[in-house]
Amino acid sequence: MVLPGGMESLNITQYSHFDSPSSADYFFWYDYGAALAVRDVNNNPYILPDTRIDIKRFNNYESSKLSKGILVITTDTGGFGMAETLPDIVYNHPDVVAVYGDFSFAAARYTAAVTSQFKLPYINPSAFSAPLLNRNSYPYALQMDTMTGFGNALHLLLQYWNVRRIAFIYRKKDATSRLVCREMISTLQLRGIQVLTEIDIAAGQGRDGINYIANTLARVDARYIYIYDSPQGIGSIYFKLAAMNASVGDNYVWIGPSKPRLRPDQFQFFSSNYLNALQGFVIVNGFSPMDSAMLNAQNDILSEVRERLLGTG
Repeated sequence: MVLPGGMESLNITQYSHFDSPSSADYFFWYDYGAALAVRDVNNNPYILPDTRIDIKRFNNYESSKLSKGILVITTDTGGFGMAETLPDIVYNHPDVVAVYGDFSFAAARYTAAVTSQFKLPYINPSAFSAPLLNRNSYPYALQMDTMTGFGNALHLLLQYWNVRRIAFIYRKKDATSRLVCREMISTLQLRGIQVLTEIDIAAGQGRDGINYIANTLARVDARYIYIYDSPQGIGSIYFKLAAMNASVGDNYVWIGPSKPRLRPDQFQFFSSNYLNALQGFVIVNGFSPMDSAMLNAQNDILSEVRERLLGTG
């Protein structure tokens, strides 16, 4: 199992930002889930008879990046795991028969190429990639997340609201973003929802770009807008439009997979108006804003997990 270095020393309070999930949130729970699965397989004599699976942990977090903070696990760590961690596993640990871990979206495809070259089964719990669906090119890469089915969920939501028109904003040159959004768009169109426009997030760079997005949304009179990107990418578009009073406000509903995140240069403008600016943004994801009751429930779950894994609360 590949583990980002230093994370084993963190505690539950550092994984509680479920309203703005980071890579650390995902890694933490994927790690516990995998450990529980291994335990259950070892305890069941019918799954792999006379076989025991042991977990070996490897670091894929570049030590020189530690100054950025352990919770800032970004795309610049994936290359280290691919170039340093995997060769170490292959050449120095012949008893390793499979790799489970996350090497970030940016490196998912390249990591899969390396593991397939070494004929080492590689399971990525979260970083899905459209090209990896090609089993001829990546025969040893397995993806646990899905890139389809979002359209059904979005249609149910729009149907409940009695909404018949929606605009889309996503990265058209990114294979995963394009596949996910095109699946949603085709599903909605098949069920009678009018997709007013498809805007490329890349078109929103700079003042002219954000004006283009604002004008396009105004031209088609988009009141419901779906945006697919990272929290930073969503925030870059959303808060720029909010600062312009363009397509953000009481008459608009935005939908996305995560909460928009402010850039440092946007804090001053929204420091006292941040929550007001977020009104009308709906997060459709497995995460909800964390309050004290939810945090207590999460701690109870974690205690049970630790007791099952380690025999301690």
